[in-house]
Amino acid sequence: MSAEVTAVVILNLKPGAAIEQPAHDITEIFAKQEGFQRLSWGRWVESPDKVQMFIDWDNLGSHRKFESSGDDYKAVLGALKPVLVAPPSMFHIHFSTHPPLAVLRSPVVELVTYYSVSATFETDITKFLSYLEKAEGYLAASHGFIDEELALVDGEEKGKAYLTAIGWSSIDAQVKAMTTEEIADNALLATGGLKRVEVRHVKFQTE
Repeated sequence: MSAEVTAVVILNLKPGAAIEQPAHDITEIFAKQEGFQRLSWGRWVESPDKVQMFIDWDNLGSHRKFESSGDDYKAVLGALKPVLVAPPSMFHIHFSTHPPLAVLRSPVVELVTYYSVSATFETDITKFLSYLEKAEGYLAASHGFIDEELALVDGEEKGKAYLTAIGWSSIDAQVKAMTTEEIADNALLATGGLKRVEVRHVKFQTE
């Protein structure tokens, strides 16, 4: 696949662990890889021991080549292992805007993962975002279907999933926007009645 792609990684840190130096170290390793573009990361506001990473590549093949690189791949895992309580989880997405820099440079990013979505879900979420972009404090958005099938909880049946990344001036602005009449009246477009939705807020920085 030749399209630019983002590897979305979630790290579960040991309580109180510092990720700043490992993030810098692995970025230096990534920088030597053909097709690597950039790494952005940030802690979940709701759970600071969870770290979200967006790793941009020229294409999926570049990322797969790195995974089979041997020493460099092992060096990344080795740099992260001391601060992790579990192996990283990862999926890939072709964002509607690549790279989603306008989103990631926002003061806070609302990340929403929708599980077990239909093939037509993108039509509804795109319409909902057209309402959201009128809200005070809204800055930018990027979104797309996730390449891999996912489940919210281990052991559940996996299915098609979708990710939206929405930049806001603040969490308060996002919460307030959801109470405005037009957005509240169209909130069903954002979920399609789905019960399997995961929301978190992240303050990103780019190495």
